[in-house]
Amino acid sequence: MSNERLMYGSIATGIISGVLLLILVGWIPLYGWIIAGFAAGLASRGSARGFMSALISGVVVSIGIILMALFMPFSDLAAISSFLGNAYLNAHAFPYLYSLLSNGTVPLVKIIAVDYIAIPVVGGIIGGAILNNGYYIVESQDVPTAAPAQIQAPEPQISTQEAGEEASKIS
Repeated sequence: MSNERLMYGSIATGIISGVLLLILVGWIPLYGWIIAGFAAGLASRGSARGFMSALISGVVVSIGIILMALFMPFSDLAAISSFLGNAYLNAHAFPYLYSLLSNGTVPLVKIIAVDYIAIPVVGGIIGGAILNNGYYIVESQDVPTAAPAQIQAPEPQISTQEAGEEASKIS
């Protein structure tokens, strides 16, 4: 029996990495979106899994941005920005988000559909195709063995006929 098993990536890992990278580097036009999709494809290890993970992560981030545009006023976003006090978010992510939200709802949906869904999907297909093959995990099983000093000679086996004859001699 072989103790190797073939492992592939998972879509969940690709989705998590895609969402995190879209949030962190999504403000970089084109390159950030491709990098996020590429990382999602690499994490999911396969072109079809990379496609699905990049697509789902793009849809999740897009829905979040659209919901923020529809239901969150700029004052709340400014309050979150000042509360976090993160220089990276304040310098890069929030100005990009402000410019997206100022476009209006219909242009925002069109921009997001291309930028945050279609472009990461291409990166996901490319990244997944690079690591398309699975990898092997070698599992070893611990088999308890006796130490050399504890090895005993096997006991002789007595057939049932001999056992019956010995029992009749005793009684």
